[in-house]
Amino acid sequence: HHHHHHHHHHYLHLHLHIPMLRPNVLPDILKQANSSGVIATLLLNREGALLACACPSEQTKEMSAVAAIYSNLWDSYSQRPNLKFLITQCEKGKVAMMQVTSGAYLVLYADDTAQYGMLQKKAELLRDFLAEPLAKLDLL
Repeated sequence: HHHHHHHHHHYLHLHLHIPMLRPNVLPDILKQANSSGVIATLLLNREGALLACACPSEQTKEMSAVAAIYSNLWDSYSQRPNLKFLITQCEKGKVAMMQVTSGAYLVLYADDTAQYGMLQKKAELLRDFLAEPLAKLDLL
C-alpha cells in the first residue's frame, strides 16, 4: 500500500472520503481549487455547457460564456493528438483547461498571480479525483 501522506500538496486538500459523488457536491469539490490566484473552477461538458461551477454567484453568467469560449478553443486544438491540457493567457489572467472524462472538462480561471505549474497541478489533482466518479455519473 502507498504512503501518500508524506508529501501532501499543501495548497489543495481534496477530501477523498466522499463515498459517492453526487452532482450537488461538485461545486464544493471544485471550490477547493479556488486559492492561490484561482478565481473560479468550472466543469463543463463537450458542448461547453456548465455542469458545475465554483465561482462567485454574480459571475455565473460570465463563467457560462467562458465555458463556451474554452470548449470551442479546445475543439480547435483537439486535432492535436493526445491533447490533455491547455493553458492560455487572457486579459484577466490565465485559464487552464483539462479533460477529465470523454465528456467532461475542467476549466480553472485564474488571475495573473497564479503560476502555470500550480494551475496544472491543481487541474491534475482535481482530474484524478473526479475522473472515476464522473464516469459513473451519467453526464454525457
